[in-house]
Amino acid sequence: MSTYEKVVKNFNRFFASIGAVFLFIIMFAINLDVSGRIFFNQPVYGTLGLIRTLLVFLIFLSIGFAQVRKAHIRVGFLIKRMKPDTRQMVIILGLIYDFVIIAMLSYGGFKVAYKSFVTREAMSGIINFPVWPGRYAVAVGLLLLLAQYPVDIINYYRQYKEGKKAISEDENSI
Repeated sequence: MSTYEKVVKNFNRFFASIGAVFLFIIMFAINLDVSGRIFFNQPVYGTLGLIRTLLVFLIFLSIGFAQVRKAHIRVGFLIKRMKPDTRQMVIILGLIYDFVIIAMLSYGGFKVAYKSFVTREAMSGIINFPVWPGRYAVAVGLLLLLAQYPVDIINYYRQYKEGKKAISEDENSI
């Protein structure tokens, strides 16, 4: 495992752990809000805005680690019918395509996040929650995902050159 691969894996694990903390906060906030409604007939103001924002953090800060663990779902009905060598090249080309698309999304995400920060964009409600932290979470999460793609491309290419099978028939496939 290369130094780059270790660093990317550790960064993705760290940010996924932060996402897990946000999951705990979301569960706590929902329980507090429901309890307030049931026992005191009074909701906790701002819960919806908080949960919306934290869900973005939870999802996007964890997306890179899902790629590290190869936990994303693949639709493999077509690729399963290919010869192993062809299948591996299609996977490599798909990862390169993914890299380019995620790079563009990440770049655009940072531009949108910056604009949101400058304009102090907020969700309206009883408590106005700023939107820009969630927008930065999307951009950072996509950047973490982007960092994993070179690792995957190189690893799949090495397997291809060594003649090893890169993907099992049913691994994360539909």
